Amino acid sequence: MAVENINRFLIIDDDQAAVLNLTDFISKNFMNSIVYTAGDGNNGWNMIEKYNPTIVISSISIPGISGAKIYKKLRQTPELSSVYFIAMIPEVDKLNRVKILEEGADDFINKPFLLEEMYAKLTVAIRFCSLRTNRNEENDLLRELAAELESDINDILMFSITFIRQRITYAPALLKEVAQASVYIAKALLKADDFDNFDIKAASYLVYTGKMFLSDELVEKPIMLDGQVTHELMYRVPVESREILSKIKRFKDIMPIVYHVYENYDGTGFPERLKTWQIPFPSRIIRACLDYFETLQFTNMSPMQIINNMQNQAKRLYDARVITILEQYLAATKAWKTGINERPIKLQDLKEDMLVTRDVITNNGMKLIPAGTKLSAERISKIISHNSSDPVLGNIFIQIIENK
Repeated sequence: MAVENINRFLIIDDDQAAVLNLTDFISKNFMNSIVYTAGDGNNGWNMIEKYNPTIVISSISIPGISGAKIYKKLRQTPELSSVYFIAMIPEVDKLNRVKILEEGADDFINKPFLLEEMYAKLTVAIRFCSLRTNRNEENDLLRELAAELESDINDILMFSITFIRQRITYAPALLKEVAQASVYIAKALLKADDFDNFDIKAASYLVYTGKMFLSDELVEKPIMLDGQVTHELMYRVPVESREILSKIKRFKDIMPIVYHVYENYDGTGFPERLKTWQIPFPSRIIRACLDYFETLQFTNMSPMQIINNMQNQAKRLYDARVITILEQYLAATKAWKTGINERPIKLQDLKEDMLVTRDVITNNGMKLIPAGTKLSAERISKIISHNSSDPVLGNIFIQIIENK
């Protein structure tokens, strides 16, 4: 039998009776399995390096290297980063489960555990590992194709989208919207030297790459809603994206953008809890666009309701400047229908008696002119004067007066 068809378990616990019971349970309930055991963290880590198990089930509190240190070391060791780790936590322990998952464990189970619960956990783990194995095989094919198609990177993107579409039916249309909006926002906010049209476009199309390992039930769901993950396994999505994209040389600059899309602006996101200036600017742009179009996809909220909600979440989840330009993009593309006939114009085209249809916001977040204001010579002078020290974001939208 091929080695890849065998599930290799490693149980690390100093409770010998519990180890024997769990070993017997796995052997009887999961065919084609090999079970290794260790009574402390030091021997456990040595066996991980020697046997490269598929799934590790370890108590958090064990002699030697603690269970927490083991799963952190796994995530820091490239050749072992795919090992599935289940943390056994004393039922009376009040450890933060989310923290354990964020730090590198894939799942947890209370100890002492019910055999039915352990069976369910291991079934999920085996399915997860099987999907990842299949995905790795597909990734090998993708890398081979990438080498052949290096001269035409757009073909690689289209292949990736086709691959993603097999599991996420709505992805192509939604990611196209995300890419178009992200490029528009980047052009408005970034200097020409800092703006790479391809990288932002490609990162937008590849943002779902890490979702491929998820189950059929989870893969169709958004990763986050209102800044919170929708399922514990979503914490692994950026890591999976990084693992896949880092294998393709041309995606070297795209990988960090995709990896940090789910960072919240206030530092409560993941995978690294980055804050404000630490988050790559393209990641901030794509995050806002992705959240907007996913909310539009999964809820009955109108564009105005979504944007208003995102504005309320600015400084917590988003860069407020990005939301301002996103609103302008929706207005410019007629995706946000307000019933007002409007168009964007540049500062030099402002004239008296024009009616401003959207707030005029500066780079520092100041509202210079509120929507509904009729321009006067004094107001135009104020906008132009302030723009020299604190630039107006994007364009200014004015109402179009149709001749009767």
